Amino acid sequence: MEKENQKKFYKHAPFSNVHLRIYLAIILGQFTSGYTIQVSGAAISAAQKYLPLSSLWIGLIGSGTLIGLAGSLFVGKTSDNIGRRRLLLINMYVLTGISLCQFFTSNLWLTFIFRVIVGLMIAIDYTVGNTLLIEWLPFKESGKMQSRLVIYWTLGFILAYFSSSFIPDFGALTWKIIMVSPAIFGIITAIFRSFAKLPSSPSWLVNQGDTELNGKKVFENIYIG
Repeated sequence: MEKENQKKFYKHAPFSNVHLRIYLAIILGQFTSGYTIQVSGAAISAAQKYLPLSSLWIGLIGSGTLIGLAGSLFVGKTSDNIGRRRLLLINMYVLTGISLCQFFTSNLWLTFIFRVIVGLMIAIDYTVGNTLLIEWLPFKESGKMQSRLVIYWTLGFILAYFSSSFIPDFGALTWKIIMVSPAIFGIITAIFRSFAKLPSSPSWLVNQGDTELNGKKVFENIYIG
């Protein structure tokens, strides 16, 4: 009986379409996060020509995203209550919306607050996305696929550097265009996640009383998902 349950345990299932959808959803989030973090530096450099930016404001706006990342300390508890899948379906829409909002203001306090919120959305992606991936990936695939995520983050980071360099000069609007550019990748990620039918977190399902999680029901859903 124990051996039969072991075979049906979802972590022993072969890599399937369900795992691929989750992995692609997290890859897109990693790419978008790397791009979003890097792009603020280029935007601030362009903004210095048109805004009275002191060293304090340069530091605050530049570090706003990193300050938001500290929200990862509280994301875990929130995801336990709401569910990891739900947070991943929401956060990139919020990141996209806040990124677009930056185009419509030159207020330094608002820009700083927007950067902090963007950082918090990235914190959700790092914390919740990686946890969901670890929970669902089969034992045999988990290690190597997790280690590759940094590649996609780095690609986003590098693209932000080059894209900000090639954006045409639109005068006082240039820094705003650079700052809102992550919205392109944010909405792509959000839409993909919305239609990819991501499964719920296994541990969250257990907390909600799904006693069949490690049984035949979930194991078979991997094949038909």
